[in-house]
Amino acid sequence: MTTLMLLIEWIGMKCAKHPRSHAVGVCISCGEGVCRNCEIRVQGRTHCKPCVEKGRIPHPTPTYTAPAAQPKGKPTRKYFIIGAVGTIILIVGATLFWTIPFVSMYISFFYNPYLMGYLYLAVTIIIGVGGTLGSIGIYGHRWNYGSVLSVVTCVLSMIFTWFLLPTAILSFVFMGLPYYYYYHSPLLLVMDILGSLGYILMGVMFILWGVAMINARNHMGNAGLGVATGILYIITGGFWCATMGASYIFYSVYLYYVACILVIPSGILGIITLLRARVPH
Repeated sequence: MTTLMLLIEWIGMKCAKHPRSHAVGVCISCGEGVCRNCEIRVQGRTHCKPCVEKGRIPHPTPTYTAPAAQPKGKPTRKYFIIGAVGTIILIVGATLFWTIPFVSMYISFFYNPYLMGYLYLAVTIIIGVGGTLGSIGIYGHRWNYGSVLSVVTCVLSMIFTWFLLPTAILSFVFMGLPYYYYYHSPLLLVMDILGSLGYILMGVMFILWGVAMINARNHMGNAGLGVATGILYIITGGFWCATMGASYIFYSVYLYYVACILVIPSGILGIITLLRARVPH
């Protein structure tokens, strides 16, 4: 028998609702005695029926505890550093990519058209390398936090980031063809389809990066920064999917610029997020 029960029995406390019945407890909300018929226990505490009916029972504030990180190996920052370097390369590639329309006509008219093909091919390779290394940074979520989503994101991103390369190779081949053959070759349609698909898949890559950042936000040390980075990546990917894929066939140079330029702020946030990511001890 508890001390409270001994005290109630000693002072002869009665139930507030049933004066003839001895109290077996005290309501923690109103302080009145309650008999066995009136006692209601919620989370191990005694309450009377009137307080329960009037909603006077204090409800504990729910708290959210992020699941503990489950590293798949010895925690390390190297994946995040590689990802940050890759993102820098990707920003450089995207910056060069949106300058191509400015220099293409000048180079093609005054110099050998193959120079334009070399430029497009080189920039595509830069983007491929940057996207591949950046995806390794996303894999760091798997290695350090146990995120399954980051594995899928990493593998798909490494594939998607190279889809622009076939278009660059075909463009390089077409640059040396006479005008008539250029616009009447069946391979031109193939190049257009591959180009549109490459731009759309690049957009999907950015969206996957954004989802991965948001998914790992509670482990990275700054959830707000992770969410902001993820949202900006998703917006960037949306522009690549919606505008780059369409503008490759229905050319819209302004949307082309916006999609390329958005890589810069989203990439900068991504670099900061990766370099500041927390590594479990």
